[in-house]
Amino acid sequence: MKKFLMILATIIYVALVGNCAFAEEDFSPGGGFKAKRQEMRQNFKEQTKQKRKELKNRLNLSEEQKAKAKAIREEARPRIQPIVEKMKAKKQEIMELRQSGATKEEVKNKADELKSLREQANEIRSENVKKFEAILDPQQKTDFQSFKSEIKQKRKQMRTKFKEKRKNRLKHQHMQMD
Repeated sequence: MKKFLMILATIIYVALVGNCAFAEEDFSPGGGFKAKRQEMRQNFKEQTKQKRKELKNRLNLSEEQKAKAKAIREEARPRIQPIVEKMKAKKQEIMELRQSGATKEEVKNKADELKSLREQANEIRSENVKKFEAILDPQQKTDFQSFKSEIKQKRKQMRTKFKEKRKNRLKHQHMQMD
């Protein structure tokens, strides 16, 4: 009997310690990852600056082209900034809806609104890219296209990596529930 109680106590202890260690990470939708999300945003900003700098070096833009490119960006900023702010608000609303236990339909409606905003922002970005390409000479256009292809490929790899991590995290959650 003592042996059985010792084994039972050991099993309970291992289960509790394992759950406590695992509980340090909160896998609830939108929860527990604020610091990680902030870090990712900061990394994204730094990577964007780095990519812009790399592109400038790669294209070897003239001073006139740099001035025109800056004007294109500055002209678009007041058009895209309100859309970006609305997108942030929609993302927050979606996260709050999920946390409050809203129906899938309610979340889907907000997600559709977010999708519409993304499309508007992408349209402005596409216009900017076309305007930017218009100031490039033929060799710079070729270099720009290859740069965009590289970025697209890297983005695809990151999406695949993210999906795999998410899949593993969900798998981990299901294992914990069982």
